[in-house]
Amino acid sequence: MDSACFTVPTSTPLRPGARTRHGATRPSLAPARRARPRATADPAARSGVNINKYKSQRALIAAERSTLEPAEINALFVRAGRAPRDEGKWASAIQHSFLLVTARLVSNRRLVGFARATSDHALNGTIWDVVTDPALPEEQAMRRKVVVFLLKELRRTVPGCSIALFSSVDDREFFENLDFVADPDGIRGMVRVLDGGFEY
Repeated sequence: MDSACFTVPTSTPLRPGARTRHGATRPSLAPARRARPRATADPAARSGVNINKYKSQRALIAAERSTLEPAEINALFVRAGRAPRDEGKWASAIQHSFLLVTARLVSNRRLVGFARATSDHALNGTIWDVVTDPALPEEQAMRRKVVVFLLKELRRTVPGCSIALFSSVDDREFFENLDFVADPDGIRGMVRVLDGGFEY
């Protein structure tokens, strides 16, 4: 798997100002807001409706844990062309992840977007398993909304933490447009491989 480690600077605001010469969003220079008290590892659900010009893509994006099922995550993975995972391991991941963000269609509550983050609750947060339904009229727009929502929740619950993720080369531009930087200071992600396969 050809992948790279991406991080977003801890001082980078999430809302854009001017664009850089590379087309990435430049942070605004607005004064930093006062940091809010750190929340618990299982924050209350916060959500917002994604109003899209396509009625079929209108979705509720939320920090959700209690109603999320392993089977529906696997179903989304399969639709996105990714391999499903053991449902028991998914159940454990749901329980122990720091944050889980879902996008569900307003019309029928179908899961069409998912991402999660792990954290030590103080210094670091890592984003995993960003996936959206390719059948959506504007999949990349939904994907961006899911990731931005997750970033905002990380900033709210663990202010000032370093945020990293592992991305394929195909997704590099997508994350760079969200102010992530590939291989900062020469840091490269590594995965342990056993018997010719990735260790999960």
